[in-house]
Amino acid sequence: MTHIPVVMQMSHNPALDFPPQVAGLPREYLPGAPRPVLMKDFFEPDFAISLRIRDRLKMVTLGVNLGQHEVPA
Repeated sequence: MTHIPVVMQMSHNPALDFPPQVAGLPREYLPGAPRPVLMKDFFEPDFAISLRIRDRLKMVTLGVNLGQHEVPA
């Protein structure tokens, strides 16, 4: 690929123009970051490190809430 089409929009008020989340990131991150993360960053050799940790178990807690209301028949 040599070209990628892109649609750009000038934003004068990010609080109104941006959705609450963009690609899982909060709205405050993108306009406030001096340089947002780029795809090429993930291919840098020193970007990530591998750590050895002990095996872990995941515990999930579920809760149920019951509400009862009377309405006219």
